Amino acid sequence: DKWLVKASHPKRVVIRTGGEDGLQRIRAFAANQSQKKAHHVGQVLIVSYDLLRMHVTVLQHAMMEGSVGLLLVDEGHRLKNTAGSLTMTAFESIHATARLLISASPVQNNLSEFYSLVQFVRPGLLGDLTTFRKDFERPIAAANRKNAAPADRAVAKQQSTLLESITKGTILRRLQSEVLASVLPPRSENLLVCRL
Repeated sequence: DKWLVKASHPKRVVIRTGGEDGLQRIRAFAANQSQKKAHHVGQVLIVSYDLLRMHVTVLQHAMMEGSVGLLLVDEGHRLKNTAGSLTMTAFESIHATARLLISASPVQNNLSEFYSLVQFVRPGLLGDLTTFRKDFERPIAAANRKNAAPADRAVAKQQSTLLESITKGTILRRLQSEVLASVLPPRSENLLVCRL
């Protein structure tokens, strides 16, 4: 409402609380998505990870495939560990035309976590997890060992370059200094001394 004024009408859907009120709003959103093509009315649903997990079946049953244009996930690093993850299962069950994942936390030298994030955004890009581990994760990890052979390091470099080229069009990586330079002035520090 503050930024879009009249463009914010018809009302977009923002769920701030759970309970029956939150469930009713999610149902209303899902019903509108089912009828979107007839009415040409789009809405934005902003919901927490917890509410999505609790009410994902409402969204699944009410929406037809392709009715969600963009699934945008903030704090994407929370999806790194997918083994038995209810959150990842909930997200993957929503059919969306496009997916975008935002994370301020870098992948912590764990290629399985990297695989999970890429798999969410572009399913199948890196193949299945077993093949990915064999082709990329193991050779790259072998080169990081203390007494790695030069041949292992060469294979790791080759596979790392290949992995980077495959994911190049999928990942936008920016340094904090690059992001903040265009928005914030240079930081200045002042030391103030005062009485308690």
